[in-house]
Amino acid sequence: VERSLHTIKQKETFKTDSLSGVFMSPISKLEANNTSSSLTQDLMTQRRDDIPTVHIHLNEQLASLHDQQNDSLTSFIEGSINLRFLGRKSFALRIHDHENLIGNLREDTEFCKHMITNDENFPANHTFKVSLRNSTKTEKVASYVCSSHVRPVPFLVKTKVRVKNKRCQVGVEIRANPSNARPLCNMVVVMTVPPDVKRDTIKLTKQDGIWDGLKRIISWHLPNLPPGILNETEAQFEFMSPDREARTVTSFPILVRCDAAEDLFSNIQLSVNDPHESNSPLKMCLTKSVSVLHRMS
Repeated sequence: VERSLHTIKQKETFKTDSLSGVFMSPISKLEANNTSSSLTQDLMTQRRDDIPTVHIHLNEQLASLHDQQNDSLTSFIEGSINLRFLGRKSFALRIHDHENLIGNLREDTEFCKHMITNDENFPANHTFKVSLRNSTKTEKVASYVCSSHVRPVPFLVKTKVRVKNKRCQVGVEIRANPSNARPLCNMVVVMTVPPDVKRDTIKLTKQDGIWDGLKRIISWHLPNLPPGILNETEAQFEFMSPDREARTVTSFPILVRCDAAEDLFSNIQLSVNDPHESNSPLKMCLTKSVSVLHRMS
């Protein structure tokens, strides 16, 4: 009877695994199932990590010149496509420009070759086959110039000059466009000072202003300028000549430079895929930025 009870308890406690034929307790079998599930997830993660990745940085630079005497503004935008491919084979780079904002596209023939495709799954205005020799180095593979339809105004610059006797006061106002998608960052404002200014009389209202006597320039640094925000700076100095008021200075040359991350002036889009097999997995890591260089003469 005791042997029979012991056999019954064994049957209730242990079950035979049909695949291995080994006795496993219910708890051990649950742990085995969890381990199997964890291994499957690790394999899936490893496969995703093994997918070749194309790192692309898209930058657009706006250069503008404002002639204060003629009240005229000229500007142009040039973009560059820089990439790094963590793989050993080539890939197809597709540029989608549905609004025709690219006026002139130039590719580096050392890395790019035009492709003619009729793939409805990947419609694009321009398609290139890209092959990089060094996967650890970022290369500039193409550049373009935006059409005249793209003329953004990231900020407005105004100057106010007042001259009395030998004293001069110059105020510079910069207002960020309220429609900017991102704050303007790393802004530097540089103003040229006339040669007949007494160096020891220069006073700056902002503590972050710097006077460079060798280059005869005053510069201000603005780490961040959110959309719609106005920033005001001022400089005061004296002229050497006592009759400077008769030759009143109406304008000062000013240079403004700034950046904005994760933003573009145009709305072009990029995509990548295998040039031979459309279903071959390929990842893309895209970063965007804009730069502005504005001159006032």
